Amino acid sequence: MTDSIYDQLNAYGTVAKQRVVETFSGDSLDTDRWSTTNSGGAGTYAMADEVDGGLLITTPTTINTQQNMDFGDKRNFSPTGSVFIAVVKSSYTNVYNDFGFTNTQPNSQSAIFRWSSLYGDGKIHLLTCGSGTTEDIATSVSGNSTDWNVIKIECKASSVEGSINGVLERTHSTQIPTSDTKLQPYVGIYNTVASAKTCQIRYMECYNT
Repeated sequence: MTDSIYDQLNAYGTVAKQRVVETFSGDSLDTDRWSTTNSGGAGTYAMADEVDGGLLITTPTTINTQQNMDFGDKRNFSPTGSVFIAVVKSSYTNVYNDFGFTNTQPNSQSAIFRWSSLYGDGKIHLLTCGSGTTEDIATSVSGNSTDWNVIKIECKASSVEGSINGVLERTHSTQIPTSDTKLQPYVGIYNTVASAKTCQIRYMECYNT
Protein backbone atom coordinates (compact mmCIF):
# COMPACT_ATOMS: atom_id res chain seq x y z
CA MET A 1 0.00 0.00 0.00
CA THR A 2 1.35 3.44 -0.99
CA ASP A 3 1.64 6.04 1.75
CA SER A 4 -0.01 9.42 1.30
CA ILE A 5 2.12 12.51 0.62
CA TYR A 6 1.42 13.59 4.20
CA ASP A 7 2.77 10.28 5.53
CA GLN A 8 5.88 10.62 3.35
CA LEU A 9 6.63 14.09 4.71
CA ASN A 10 5.93 13.44 8.39
CA ALA A 11 6.96 10.94 11.03
CA TYR A 12 4.88 7.76 11.01
CA GLY A 13 1.79 8.07 13.19
CA THR A 14 1.78 11.89 13.19
CA VAL A 15 -1.84 13.06 13.15
CA ALA A 16 -2.57 15.87 10.68
CA LYS A 17 -3.99 18.99 12.27
CA GLN A 18 -6.67 21.27 10.87
CA ARG A 19 -5.46 23.17 7.79
CA VAL A 20 -7.28 25.23 5.15
CA VAL A 21 -5.85 26.73 1.94
CA GLU A 22 -7.91 29.18 -0.15
CA THR A 23 -6.64 30.55 -3.50
CA PHE A 24 -9.70 32.70 -4.33
CA SER A 25 -9.79 31.49 -7.91
CA GLY A 26 -12.61 30.43 -10.21
CA ASP A 27 -15.73 32.34 -11.14
CA SER A 28 -17.05 33.17 -7.68
CA LEU A 29 -16.47 32.92 -3.94
CA ASP A 30 -16.87 29.43 -2.48
CA THR A 31 -20.05 29.92 -0.45
CA ASP A 32 -19.88 26.35 0.88
CA ARG A 33 -16.86 27.53 2.86
CA TRP A 34 -17.41 31.27 3.28
CA SER A 35 -20.35 33.10 4.80
CA THR A 36 -20.88 36.77 3.89
CA THR A 37 -22.88 39.42 5.73
CA ASN A 38 -23.73 43.05 5.04
CA SER A 39 -24.71 45.85 7.40
CA GLY A 40 -26.17 49.15 6.21
CA GLY A 41 -26.24 48.10 2.56
CA ALA A 42 -25.36 45.25 0.23
CA GLY A 43 -21.77 45.12 -0.94
CA THR A 44 -20.32 42.84 -3.61
CA TYR A 45 -17.98 39.86 -3.31
CA ALA A 46 -16.60 39.06 -6.77
CA MET A 47 -13.44 37.81 -8.40
CA ALA A 48 -11.31 40.77 -9.53
CA ASP A 49 -11.03 41.30 -13.28
CA GLU A 50 -7.23 41.29 -13.25
CA VAL A 51 -4.37 38.81 -13.21
CA ASP A 52 -4.01 37.26 -9.74
CA GLY A 53 -6.53 39.75 -8.37
CA GLY A 54 -8.25 37.25 -6.10
CA LEU A 55 -11.48 38.24 -4.40
CA LEU A 56 -12.56 41.88 -4.58
CA ILE A 57 -14.93 43.13 -1.87
CA THR A 58 -16.64 46.44 -2.63
CA THR A 59 -18.78 48.45 -0.23
CA PRO A 60 -21.91 50.34 -1.32
CA THR A 61 -21.73 54.11 -1.78
CA THR A 62 -23.78 54.57 1.39
CA ILE A 63 -21.86 55.83 4.42
CA ASN A 64 -21.20 53.49 7.36
CA THR A 65 -21.74 50.17 5.61
CA GLN A 66 -19.94 46.99 6.58
CA GLN A 67 -19.10 43.85 4.59
CA ASN A 68 -17.79 40.76 6.37
CA MET A 69 -16.90 37.20 5.51
CA ASP A 70 -15.95 34.30 7.75
CA PHE A 71 -16.57 30.57 8.10
CA GLY A 72 -20.15 31.01 9.32
CA ASP A 73 -19.11 30.49 12.95
CA LYS A 74 -17.36 27.20 12.18
CA ARG A 75 -14.42 27.79 14.47
CA ASN A 76 -11.68 25.28 13.67
CA PHE A 77 -8.61 27.08 14.95
CA SER A 78 -6.96 27.19 18.34
CA PRO A 79 -6.47 30.56 20.07
CA THR A 80 -3.25 29.23 21.59
CA GLY A 81 -1.76 27.36 18.63
CA SER A 82 -2.69 28.49 15.11
CA VAL A 83 -1.49 30.53 12.14
CA PHE A 84 -3.25 32.83 9.65
CA ILE A 85 -1.37 33.72 6.45
CA ALA A 86 -2.82 35.84 3.65
CA VAL A 87 -1.92 38.01 0.66
CA VAL A 88 -4.07 41.14 0.79
CA LYS A 89 -4.46 44.81 -0.09
CA SER A 90 -6.83 47.60 0.93
CA SER A 91 -8.12 50.92 -0.39
CA TYR A 92 -7.07 52.17 3.09
CA THR A 93 -8.55 55.70 3.03
CA ASN A 94 -11.75 56.27 5.04
CA VAL A 95 -12.16 52.59 5.92
CA TYR A 96 -11.54 50.11 8.69
CA ASN A 97 -10.33 46.97 6.92
CA ASP A 98 -9.51 43.80 8.87
CA PHE A 99 -7.85 40.48 8.02
CA GLY A 100 -7.16 37.71 10.52
CA PHE A 101 -8.77 35.49 13.17
CA THR A 102 -11.88 36.17 15.23
CA ASN A 103 -14.37 34.25 17.33
CA THR A 104 -17.48 36.01 16.07
CA GLN A 105 -16.99 38.99 13.76
CA PRO A 106 -14.57 40.96 15.68
CA ASN A 107 -15.51 40.72 19.27
CA SER A 108 -13.63 40.24 22.52
CA GLN A 109 -11.54 37.37 21.13
CA SER A 110 -9.62 38.15 17.95
CA ALA A 111 -6.23 38.73 16.32
CA ILE A 112 -6.26 40.87 13.18
CA PHE A 113 -4.30 43.29 11.06
CA ARG A 114 -6.19 46.52 10.35
CA TRP A 115 -5.78 49.05 7.54
CA SER A 116 -7.25 52.50 8.22
CA SER A 117 -6.33 56.12 7.46
CA LEU A 118 -8.48 57.14 10.41
CA TYR A 119 -5.75 56.42 12.97
CA GLY A 120 -3.70 59.31 11.60
CA ASP A 121 -0.33 57.52 11.82
CA GLY A 122 -0.42 56.04 8.32
CA LYS A 123 0.45 52.54 9.51
CA ILE A 124 -1.07 49.07 9.48
CA HIS A 125 -2.10 48.12 13.02
CA LEU A 126 -2.07 44.79 14.82
CA LEU A 127 -5.14 44.38 17.02
CA THR A 128 -5.55 41.60 19.55
CA CYS A 129 -8.49 41.17 21.87
CA GLY A 130 -8.94 39.14 25.01
CA SER A 131 -11.36 39.44 27.91
CA GLY A 132 -13.16 42.30 26.20
CA THR A 133 -10.11 44.58 25.97
CA THR A 134 -8.21 45.49 22.81
CA GLU A 135 -4.49 46.03 22.36
CA ASP A 136 -4.16 48.17 19.22
CA ILE A 137 -0.63 49.18 18.17
CA ALA A 138 0.83 50.40 14.89
CA THR A 139 3.45 48.44 12.97
CA SER A 140 6.21 50.13 11.00
CA VAL A 141 4.52 49.35 7.68
CA SER A 142 2.62 52.02 5.74
CA GLY A 143 -0.99 51.18 5.01
CA ASN A 144 -1.37 53.87 2.35
CA SER A 145 -0.15 51.72 -0.52
CA THR A 146 -1.66 49.92 -3.50
CA ASP A 147 0.85 47.09 -3.07
CA TRP A 148 -0.04 43.58 -2.01
CA ASN A 149 1.17 42.58 1.45
CA VAL A 150 1.81 39.13 2.89
CA ILE A 151 0.55 39.01 6.46
CA LYS A 152 1.03 36.33 9.10
CA ILE A 153 -0.61 36.10 12.51
CA GLU A 154 0.51 33.35 14.87
CA CYS A 155 -1.46 32.69 18.03
CA LYS A 156 0.65 31.02 20.70
CA ALA A 157 0.03 29.91 24.27
CA SER A 158 1.11 33.24 25.77
CA SER A 159 1.49 35.64 22.84
CA VAL A 160 0.31 36.68 19.39
CA GLU A 161 2.95 37.47 16.75
CA GLY A 162 2.18 39.61 13.71
CA SER A 163 4.46 39.67 10.65
CA ILE A 164 4.20 41.65 7.41
CA ASN A 165 6.17 40.68 4.29
CA GLY A 166 8.32 38.28 6.29
CA VAL A 167 9.25 40.73 9.04
CA LEU A 168 8.02 40.29 12.62
CA GLU A 169 6.32 43.59 13.41
CA ARG A 170 4.55 43.10 16.73
CA THR A 171 4.35 40.63 19.60
CA HIS A 172 1.42 41.02 21.98
CA SER A 173 1.53 39.15 25.26
CA THR A 174 -1.51 40.76 26.89
CA GLN A 175 -5.10 41.12 25.67
CA ILE A 176 -4.87 38.05 23.43
CA PRO A 177 -7.36 35.27 22.60
CA THR A 178 -7.65 32.70 25.38
CA SER A 179 -7.94 28.94 25.58
CA ASP A 180 -11.69 28.99 26.25
CA THR A 181 -12.64 30.04 22.71
CA LYS A 182 -12.03 28.88 19.14
CA LEU A 183 -11.25 31.10 16.14
CA GLN A 184 -12.26 31.39 12.48
CA PRO A 185 -10.76 33.33 9.53
CA TYR A 186 -12.24 36.78 9.03
CA VAL A 187 -12.21 39.58 6.44
CA GLY A 188 -14.13 42.80 7.06
CA ILE A 189 -14.38 46.29 5.55
CA TYR A 190 -16.29 49.27 6.93
CA ASN A 191 -16.52 52.54 5.01
CA THR A 192 -16.84 55.90 6.75
CA VAL A 193 -17.74 58.06 3.73
CA ALA A 194 -20.47 57.89 1.09
CA SER A 195 -18.31 56.25 -1.58
CA ALA A 196 -17.39 52.71 -2.52
CA LYS A 197 -14.30 51.27 -0.84
CA THR A 198 -12.51 48.03 -1.67
CA CYS A 199 -10.19 45.35 -0.40
CA GLN A 200 -8.74 42.24 -2.01
CA ILE A 201 -7.45 38.87 -0.86
CA ARG A 202 -5.85 36.42 -3.25
CA TYR A 203 -4.46 33.74 -0.92
CA MET A 204 -5.16 32.49 2.57
CA GLU A 205 -3.78 29.62 4.61
CA CYS A 206 -4.81 28.77 8.16
CA TYR A 207 -3.62 25.86 10.27
CA ASN A 208 -3.31 24.63 13.81
CA THR A 209 0.21 24.18 15.12
